[in-house]
Amino acid sequence: MSDTTRFGRYEVEEEVARGGMGVIYRVRDPEMRRFLAMKVLLSEESDADGAPGSRHSKLAARFTDEAQLTGQLDHPGIIPVYDMGQDDEGRRFFTMRLVKGRTLEEIFELVRSGDETWTITRALGVLQKVCEAMAFAHDRGVIHRDLKPANVMVGRFGETYVMDWGLAKLIDEDEEARRPQDASQQTIMSSGRSDESSRGHGLDTLDGDIMGTPAYMAPEQARGDVQRVGPLSDVYSVGAMLYHLLAGHAPYRSSGESVPAFEVLKALRAGPPAAIELEAGGVPAELCAIAERAMAREPEARYAGMLEVAEDLQAYVENRVVHAYRQGAVVEFKKWVQRNRAIAASLAAVFVLVLAGLAAVSYIQTRARGEVEGKNRELAATNLELEAERQRTAEARDLAEANRERAVENERIALANEQEALWQSYVGNVGAAYAALEVGSASEARRRLAACPESLRGRE
Repeated sequence: MSDTTRFGRYEVEEEVARGGMGVIYRVRDPEMRRFLAMKVLLSEESDADGAPGSRHSKLAARFTDEAQLTGQLDHPGIIPVYDMGQDDEGRRFFTMRLVKGRTLEEIFELVRSGDETWTITRALGVLQKVCEAMAFAHDRGVIHRDLKPANVMVGRFGETYVMDWGLAKLIDEDEEARRPQDASQQTIMSSGRSDESSRGHGLDTLDGDIMGTPAYMAPEQARGDVQRVGPLSDVYSVGAMLYHLLAGHAPYRSSGESVPAFEVLKALRAGPPAAIELEAGGVPAELCAIAERAMAREPEARYAGMLEVAEDLQAYVENRVVHAYRQGAVVEFKKWVQRNRAIAASLAAVFVLVLAGLAAVSYIQTRARGEVEGKNRELAATNLELEAERQRTAEARDLAEANRERAVENERIALANEQEALWQSYVGNVGAAYAALEVGSASEARRRLAACPESLRGRE
């Protein structure tokens, strides 16, 4: 800046940054007694005396759009704009909050270097805040079109701001601007652009190139497909930022390698970048899946919105199922165990105790059943033995009865034989006695009769 140390009522302290469209100063507002950041449109010589189609007039229109659109996006993740105007020399400016901190690009380098203050998880938290801020902007009808790590600032206390809305535009610039009816109502943003000829050229830079940063640009934006550039193009850019975090460098670039923008743009139009797994080892598969889905070549294959990206990032941080990776009851259970290790360990201990108890009960029941079965077998064997003994006893009794009957029969037969023998002896003696009497031998007859059995005497 010239020797002037004041810009309107603001006191210029120092230059902070410089870009293609403007320069940013650290200034002091003496009325409010605070330091601010001031963006001033670069003063270039206007071609054709500032004609509406000139390069400078287009820059001025876009500069005004940035201030007005950003000023209407009232969100903690979007840098607030306080004032806009021109100084006495006609230089356009707007003031905004002065943020002290690092760009997300610098934070990615800290993560890569292993700085203990910045881990991948903490960097993911910053990306979530970017998603939330952009979801708000999309809801208000504004797309950024130049999301990249260098355009995200992280303050000393973790505050995150999406910066540099110089390429921002309304999702549908041709529709009638809708403004809130009262201070509490929020609707779609109005660009406040007065130059009608600038409408419909949102993807062309003043030099005829594609707007945006090729490494983080969506394919449809790189092709100049105006009709397809929208909120999902910003979703792609967030995916490319996640790719940078995981791979250690921007898409279509190698670590430490400087590639011309037109070469990156050519590669982007040709196909997707190298897989993250090939660029860096040990990268969580869930995060790779999130980046791949956000960076899908076709907008319809990406996340439906920024909040879905933020939800998957939060799911990864909380060890829940990442929808871009895989789903299912088993996966859900594993993630639940990882999130609730103490509870899971307690439940596992209870489960083990229950199993041990069931095993003990089963053992006791099995043992008791075995003892009962053993006793039953012993009882059955005893019963069989008793039955056999009873059978043997019955058989012995039957045999004894049969023997007794045979003995009685034998005794009867013997008695009968004895009686028969006695009878024969008696008959013989009586016959002999009669014969003796016939011959006159009375003594012989008496002897014969005396020899007869006593039990048969008298029969003669």
